[in-house]
Amino acid sequence: MAITFAKLKEEPVEGNETAVVREPTTGLVTAFLNVLDEAKDSEGNFPTGMFLGLRSLVTLFDNGQFFLGSLINYLNEVDNETWEYSVSLKDSPRQILEALSAEYVLRVVEYYTDQIPHSQTIKLNEAIDKVWPSKESKGNE
Repeated sequence: MAITFAKLKEEPVEGNETAVVREPTTGLVTAFLNVLDEAKDSEGNFPTGMFLGLRSLVTLFDNGQFFLGSLINYLNEVDNETWEYSVSLKDSPRQILEALSAEYVLRVVEYYTDQIPHSQTIKLNEAIDKVWPSKESKGNE
């Protein structure tokens, strides 16, 4: 008997010919939840925008590359004193997320959410909801 694997869902991002969002693997979801857990404050809350920003970054691929990894490398190239880490794009998205501290990931998410226009955030969340539905994203549109 052959073992078969289900193909992860994928959805194009409206307005961007090279970007898609992909359903995260179980391992990536676990790494995502671990980052959120580590980023919580003493009251059990994580910073505003962290959930949706990180959700976008763990599902977004551009030209077949994991966007979070590409963004980390870009930031390191333009200012390696502020953004001291780079990653191997040969690593899986889960490995990339697990290799970084939650604090560093939070800084990258903040940079990303400050740069992306609100209209693009809406389009991105609509695509993500098709591959990884979330009550939180529907409430923030």
